[in-house]
Amino acid sequence: MNSDSIGQETLPFKLGVTSEIITSRSGLAVFHEAALASGVVAQFRKHLPTPCSIRGIRPDEYVMPMVLMLTGGGQTLDDIREFERDTGLRRLCGFRRIPGADAIGIWLKAAYRIVGMRQVNEYLCREIFARSKTQEFTLDFDATLIGTEMRTA
Repeated sequence: MNSDSIGQETLPFKLGVTSEIITSRSGLAVFHEAALASGVVAQFRKHLPTPCSIRGIRPDEYVMPMVLMLTGGGQTLDDIREFERDTGLRRLCGFRRIPGADAIGIWLKAAYRIVGMRQVNEYLCREIFARSKTQEFTLDFDATLIGTEMRTA
């Protein structure tokens, strides 16, 4: 065994130093791929207004990093900074750039985007219903999530 790797007795792999770009969030790339395959990303591009210039940020470049950030445990817009720094995830998902928290906040406040987001949501619901083997669904319209710690639960 050389000094660059560590052998293990139980599991059949070795740890070592690499120059490859890696990410601890590779599971989110699978989520992103599912969004692409289901057509959701295309729906963002179809129903949300495009930027006015070539250098502008496309709607899906705002929405998908934010969705991945929230799916990965982010709780505030400032958590997007972790995704900006994650070169591996950006490369896996094909993100050319990730808007900052301030830019996303401004983008989210534009009320005229609500109509487009509603159309994307309707598309996603239709796809889920069409692909599901379940014929009955329950709509919980007043669900509430209250975060607690174990000792106070």
